[in-house]
Amino acid sequence: MVSDGKVLEYRNSLTMVICMTLRFLHAALIRNTVRFAKFKLRGTTCQFTTAVALYSLIFEHKGKVPENELLWAIHHFLDSVLRPPDLGHRPIDSPVDQMIFLWACLSDGRYRISKHISSLGAAIKCGLRCVAIHSARIHAQKIDSSSLFYAHLLDDQEADEEEASHSDTNDSPPYPDSTADPEPTPEQILERIRIFNSKGN
Repeated sequence: MVSDGKVLEYRNSLTMVICMTLRFLHAALIRNTVRFAKFKLRGTTCQFTTAVALYSLIFEHKGKVPENELLWAIHHFLDSVLRPPDLGHRPIDSPVDQMIFLWACLSDGRYRISKHISSLGAAIKCGLRCVAIHSARIHAQKIDSSSLFYAHLLDDQEADEEEASHSDTNDSPPYPDSTADPEPTPEQILERIRIFNSKGN
């Protein structure tokens, strides 16, 4: 089990991947990559597409992105990091690989000790497992970016209030009626995770 304190600490690893990716995209889009020297962001078409979508969302809202839209955009990017459909075979071939390598380098030709790098790897592994669980939950519950990202994790009252605040009309109820598909069982969600992992290989 991972403690609450470790969860807060571990989230920094994927945050570093996101920040590195967005900072390079910004520099590339304004044609000012001089400060990055010979560094070039590596990744797949899917990863670049979702990263640009996240960047565009932040730019469009001038940094004040509605929470639900931000959660979905971040999830789409991290899901593409976890399960890239067209990843190459170079030793360093994704934003995660690059972040780990750069983080391991210190000034004056020094490197971080192996224990610290192993800890970072554990944090990334934990974070990507969380991404896999959310991906499985999303597919099992048949929700998409038009829904609240955490809708099924809120109690009914909170979900009703949140859904109402994100809805422009009251023409349809925020949740399916009693004839809709039942909530997936834990076993069904775990099976979805297994399928997701097998597709990523």
